[in-house]
Amino acid sequence: MKNLLIICLLIFNNAFSQNIYSSGIGDGFDCNCVGNNYNEVPLPVSFGNFVAYLENEEVILEWETVSEINNDYFLIEKADEANNWEVISSINGKGNSNELVLYYDVDCSPSPGINYYRIRQVDFDGTYTFSKIEAVNVTAKENKLTIYPNPCNSYLTISSNEFIGEEFKIFNISGEDVSAKCKLISGTEFSISLDVSKLEAGIYLYKTSLGESGLFVVSFVNRF
Repeated sequence: MKNLLIICLLIFNNAFSQNIYSSGIGDGFDCNCVGNNYNEVPLPVSFGNFVAYLENEEVILEWETVSEINNDYFLIEKADEANNWEVISSINGKGNSNELVLYYDVDCSPSPGINYYRIRQVDFDGTYTFSKIEAVNVTAKENKLTIYPNPCNSYLTISSNEFIGEEFKIFNISGEDVSAKCKLISGTEFSISLDVSKLEAGIYLYKTSLGESGLFVVSFVNRF
């Protein structure tokens, strides 16, 4: 009788253990990760935090990995609202690591509107996984063209927050092109200085192209 009781208890314990190991995702357990008989396939990279945020008209991307196995490199990908993904940069991984690793990248040219970002992690054998997707809303910057001093006497400076170039046109109020009477003194990407001493006193229009903004016109007064 005593032997029979022991056998029954062993059978019961066996059945109870089997129920735990095969409980699956529905009970909060992964059947591939609990128990003695399973094929464990380690993730190549365990992502930690991933954030994307706007700073000084650039998008900062920061992410971390908790562990890495055979990690070759990361591809930083961006998409617009039409879900058109493109690679904007790449960063080498650590290969193998059991420590927290921080990564950093910058999108210097985000598009106006919502920009979507994700990290593609690529193994040495070419297989890959994705991070979660982060969205950043970028407001179109206001294009500014400034002329000073205005009114001016003999010299004029034009500055902008976009590439300004050295090509320009100046017209009087009659629509006559008087650009030939103006001399370029100096210039940078965002500012030029002109000698307008040969212009008669009056109101003038300065016309130029700014970066991607197209034609830009602003008036000034010469009182020489």
